[in-house]
Amino acid sequence: MHLLTGLKATASAANMVSLTWTDDIGSENYFKIERRYYYTSYTTVGYAVKGATQYVDSANGLIGSNTYYYRVKAIAGSDSSWSNEVYVTTPWQ
Repeated sequence: MHLLTGLKATASAANMVSLTWTDDIGSENYFKIERRYYYTSYTTVGYAVKGATQYVDSANGLIGSNTYYYRVKAIAGSDSSWSNEVYVTTPWQ
């Protein structure tokens, strides 16, 4: 079983969220990062390279004083399960 554990999110600005995780996989090709807002469906916001343990989401759509949910998946010949889901509230401007 492939594991991607310990996903954490920190909002450092109204339009910037930093994600960190532990890579217990080692055989991934890259990581897929997804985000959702309240009860919406997840959408892909970016990708991180093999061996990465962090990603900064500053994509269009982030605004201050909102709560966002994230999950990460390692993509390989046999993809990992989705990570734990984390949420973070961005600060007002």
